[in-house]
Amino acid sequence: MKEINLSFLCVRVNQERDGIFMENNKDWKELEEWNAKNEAKNKFYENSELKKTRDINAKKFSKMANIFSFTVITPIMIITLVLTIIILLFLVVFFHHLKVDTETEILQQLKNEYSRDFVIVEENIISDKLKIYKISPKNNKNIVFKAVQSNFKQHNDYKEYLIKDAIQAYLNTLNGTNIKVADSTTLSNNQQYYKLKYGINISTYSELPDAVKEIYNCNDYISKKLKKEFKNINFYFNGYLSLNNWTTEISNNIYNKSLDTYIYEAQHSYIEYLKSNNLTYSDISDL
Repeated sequence: MKEINLSFLCVRVNQERDGIFMENNKDWKELEEWNAKNEAKNKFYENSELKKTRDINAKKFSKMANIFSFTVITPIMIITLVLTIIILLFLVVFFHHLKVDTETEILQQLKNEYSRDFVIVEENIISDKLKIYKISPKNNKNIVFKAVQSNFKQHNDYKEYLIKDAIQAYLNTLNGTNIKVADSTTLSNNQQYYKLKYGINISTYSELPDAVKEIYNCNDYISKKLKKEFKNINFYFNGYLSLNNWTTEISNNIYNKSLDTYIYEAQHSYIEYLKSNNLTYSDISDL
């Protein structure tokens, strides 16, 4: 730009020195346009050179960034990926062993108690402190009972299924019976467990002794059958006896009580029921 301006001034000075004065505005204007074009060319050239320099610097920076990314960031990503895989593998192995240990523990507990082998049919892991299983004895796949591992304690309803099997075996020995059997549930520690209900409904007081005897004989059969299979296990169960709104339970004979004792206790229970409800004895003929 300085050379253009100096040339322009030189022309102007020479014109004045030689006595040449441009009174023609058109000639003067053409000279100014010529100077403006030269200045624009110089600016374009400078801008082009600056742009080239910037592009070269940008390429150099991009190349350096790529090299940095490859040499620094890539190893970090690889290390992170490897650590993630190791942690995941550790968790998989840990929970697998935890699951196996829990399953082995509950199966071993059942084997120690009942002296037989069991298999897990279904499992539902609610949390580390609550695990619910469906389990079956290997020698009887028709039985599938519930077992709950909660706070390091194990509860199950296997005994109820054993009692049910024993009752069915007893009823099969009879030509006819008044005993009714029904499946039910019971709640324990916020968990539903299977509960067997069996007993007799009578319509008159006079039927009471025979009904007690029938339940007593059923309980005796169950006790002997289970004792033969499980010598070191105590079973507690009872059948119900119902008359109108009164119900009593005839339990298995763990205290070696006689049949007459059971009949007397049932009769006494019914009479006390009548008294406490201010009812009459009109249907009791032998009082």
